[in-house]
Formats: sequence, structure tokens, C-alpha cells
Amino acid sequence: MIYEKKSNKEINKEIEELLKSSMKRIDNLFNSPEDIKKLGEYLKNFYRYSLRNMFLIESQFEGAIAVGSFKFWKEKGFTVNKGEKGIKVLVPTKLADRFEDREGNIKLISKATEQELELIKKKELPFINGVTVFKKGYVFDISQTNAKLDDIPKLFPNRWIEGDVKNYDLMKKSLENIAEKINVKIINPKSELGVAKGVTYLLTREVALNPRNSEIQNIKTLVHELAHAKLHIGNDKITKQAKEFQAEFVAYTVCKYFNIDTSEYSFNYIKGWGKTLNQEDKINLLKDVRETTKEFIEVIEDTLIQEKNKENEFNDIEKINKELDDSEYIKIENEKLKETLNGDLIKVNKVSKEEFEEIVDKNNSCKFLFDGNFDKGIYVLMKYKENYRDAYTGQSLMSNKLIYIDDNNNLYRINRDIEYSNNNNNDLKINEDEKLIDKGIDNIKISKEKEEEIFKKVNLHEEWLKTAGAKGERLVLEKEDLRGLNLENVDLRNAIIKSCDLRNTKIYADLSGADLRRSKIDKTSNFVGSNIKDMNMAITKLTIVERQLIEEESLHKLKNKKLKTNIKSKTMSM
Repeated sequence: MIYEKKSNKEINKEIEELLKSSMKRIDNLFNSPEDIKKLGEYLKNFYRYSLRNMFLIESQFEGAIAVGSFKFWKEKGFTVNKGEKGIKVLVPTKLADRFEDREGNIKLISKATEQELELIKKKELPFINGVTVFKKGYVFDISQTNAKLDDIPKLFPNRWIEGDVKNYDLMKKSLENIAEKINVKIINPKSELGVAKGVTYLLTREVALNPRNSEIQNIKTLVHELAHAKLHIGNDKITKQAKEFQAEFVAYTVCKYFNIDTSEYSFNYIKGWGKTLNQEDKINLLKDVRETTKEFIEVIEDTLIQEKNKENEFNDIEKINKELDDSEYIKIENEKLKETLNGDLIKVNKVSKEEFEEIVDKNNSCKFLFDGNFDKGIYVLMKYKENYRDAYTGQSLMSNKLIYIDDNNNLYRINRDIEYSNNNNNDLKINEDEKLIDKGIDNIKISKEKEEEIFKKVNLHEEWLKTAGAKGERLVLEKEDLRGLNLENVDLRNAIIKSCDLRNTKIYADLSGADLRRSKIDKTSNFVGSNIKDMNMAITKLTIVERQLIEEESLHKLKNKKLKTNIKSKTMSM
């Protein structure tokens, strides 16, 4: 059989038929709960596709769950089964921008001379935006190929296919990430909600949940209220009924995607909607629903997958480290480092300080990593007295903070467990003053008045940082008894906290550049989660803090990511 190429006229006619077909499907929607359920199912599976293509796929291949082009399946190592008919879709193609020259000729922008470009910029020559036209394409469902449902994780590695999200706290965290992305606060209700499940305060960009809600109701309602906040703050062009439909349809579809079934509640909620609306209204409302659903699903997926990967990586590394007492494995995220070290899960040999120095002396390599902060890449360091000096900046770094890369790309670091317990090492001795914990010093609590005074100063310091010194006041504390103080997630960069008693304190703060010289610190001083980069402190006391952060490594990393300065980056010019 000889294939006859279709004419442009025939192709355009077929594309026009596809456009009409998709519009017809939209026009026939919402006649019954079954129609709404079917729409939600397709929106769940094909939220990355346009409305037109979503309806075209649904009309030609009912029950499709994962589609891709012929090329997509081939690149993934699978083949389309012989005899399978492709699902027609519309492929948008933007034509190149054009302009009209002095003689009235229409030309491509890419063909314009420098003089013509200047005239276009001055609006002396008409500029014509490239229009979007549609071409016909084909996709195939997974059931039309030799791929299996079990292959979906490999086909769509960033897609959540685990089924139920049983961890309520993790799902709620995902929704909090959505709120942060769309600049909305989740708060407690400002007044009694009665039987209402939630509320959106449009003027203040806040949402609240009814404390009587069940966990599943909280998840569904929070998605609903966040959809209101995303779509309807400042939007008075659509009716309240249409707003409620949009918010509930987003909630239903997002929950359905993560296998949380709210259909009984949702269908009753939107019953009767849509019968009085024309096709244009439906298209506009559904377009917003699809775009919001896509955004919400992607944020939730990213959160769930990142947390799962962290958990898996942590478990893998912990398992390996338990089996190998004289080594550990570190996870490398930096692409250049992965290439240099030929992998992303790299073994680090733990050795004594003497062995570390001997290995450095025997090798020609001057390459080091800064332990715990691999994003900075490789340092080129030269031996300088007991420490190592950066060949470019002159910065001096202590050996117990470094990982050495030898000539053969083997990694070594000083075993701090051994060094810390070695009381004969003067660098790591705990002085007698720090042993006062044995005398019950950890029971002392700071007075309420004193705590309030400190918090006022901290607030002024944060304002000072925020305004680069124009407002507020730098935090300067000297010889203060701060035992029992609890400072939660504050910004203390460049603060001066000299000669203070910080035993039995809990400081969760960004302390980079802070001056804590001569302050009393022992193992009751809790710095977990804090950023201690460039903190000025005696080596003996810094070792106590570092030891604590090592012992609480997983908790420290988790809390450190939630520091104010990590959530919303700030700078301070001195």
C-alpha cells in the first residue's frame, strides 16, 4: 500500500475537526456527577496537558493513564505494539516574529538589519508577534506499548505513584510549601467557624481551618482554601458560585491524584453547577482549574519525593556507616564534584590526626573539601602551621574541618570521635569551668523579665540586619547571665555576645560572623539547627558545639534548612 501525502488543505481541515471535537466535549460537560467524575479522572492523569488535548485523549482512548509520543517510548527503551492506532493531539507551534519594512514587505525578525532593529525598537517599523498555530501529532497510551505499569517510576521519575499519602504531617507540610509559594499564611481562625470547614481571608492573604476537622478533611479543605487564595484574591469578575466550583474542583482533583477520595463530599458541593454557563465561561474556568491543579500537584510531588529520597539516602548511608566503623559515606549533590569524584555516594576514610597529616605529606594533591558543605566545591590549600591556608584567599582552615582528596581521589578526614575523646590533646580539652554541669547548673532558668528584654534586643538586631544598619540596633551583650534562655529561629549574624553565660541555653539561630569569645559554653548549650559559619569562639568551645552538631547531624540538617536566612535570603553590608 502506497502512502499518499495529505495536502495542506486536508491537514488544516483535520486540525479544525480536532479543535471542534475538543470544544464539543467541553460543551457537553457537567450534565451529571458522572461527567464531573470523568473530567476529574482525566484532569488527574493529564494535568500537564492542555484542556483541548486532555479532552481529545479522553474522547479517543477512554481509560488512558500515561501517554507519550512514538519517540518518547523509543527513547525510554520501549516499543509501540504493532497495529496500534495513535491518539491524535494538537501540537502548538509558535511562528517566528516578523516586521514590516519601509517598502511594506513582511520579513522575519531574524532577517532584520541592525538599522531596522533600531527602528523596530523605536516603534517606527510595525512589529508582528508570531502567532501560535496547531499541528497534528500522535501519542500512545502505555497499554499500547510493551511497557508495564511497573515501569511507570522509570518512565516518569518525578511522578508520585506511591498511592495513599499516609503521613498526614508530610502532606500538610507539602501544602504549607504551596502556601509559601503563593504568598499565603496559614493561621488559626480569627473567629468561630461553626460548621464551616475553612475560611479564606482575602484582604490579608490568610487561610484558616476549623479545629474540629478530621485529618482528611483538613487536607481537602486546605487545598480548597489555597485554591481560593490563588485564584480569587483580587478577582471579582466571576460569581461566588463559579469561585466555589473552581476551588472544590482543584481540591477534588489534587486529592484524587494522591489517592485521597473526597468524591462524595465534592460532588454534592458542586451539584448543579455549569448548566447555565456558556462554553466560553466553562473554558476560562476550567483553564484556571487545570493550571492551579498542575501547580499544586507539582509542589506536593516535589516535597513528597524529596522527603522520600532524603529518607532513603539517610537510611542507606547510616546502614553503610554502621557496617564500616573506619569509614563513612557522603552524598554529593554538586554536579562538578560528582564528575571529579566519579560518583555521588563517596566513601570517606576516617583516620587519626597524625595519619591525616602523614597522608597529606605523602601526596602531591592540594585538593580539599570543606566537611559538611560540599556545595562550595574543591579548595586548593597549602599547609600552614597546624592548619591549612587557601591558596587564593589566604583564609586559614582547621584540619578537623576538612576532607582531603589524595592523588588517587581517595577521601580522608580526621576521626573526630577519637580526637574528641583524647583528653591529652590540648586543642580539645574541656576546661574545669565547663564541668560545672555536674553541680546541677542545668536547672537554672532565666527570668521572664530578662527573657523579654533579650527578645526586644534581638528584634532590634534583626531590624538592623534587614535595613543594613539604617534602623534598629546591633545586638551587643557582654557579661550577661543567659542561662535558661530559649531563642527560636532568629537572625543573630554579626551579633556580639561576649563573656556571657550560655550554659543550659537553647539557641537556634544564624550565628555566622557572631562574636562569642569568652562566653561560657558546655554540653548543655544547645546549638542544633544553628548556622555557625565564621562564628568567633575559642577552639575548645567551638569543638563542643561541633561535636553536638555531629551527634545530632540529621536533626541539625533538618532544622538548619528552616532557618530564617535560608527561607528568605537576607544580606548585611558592614
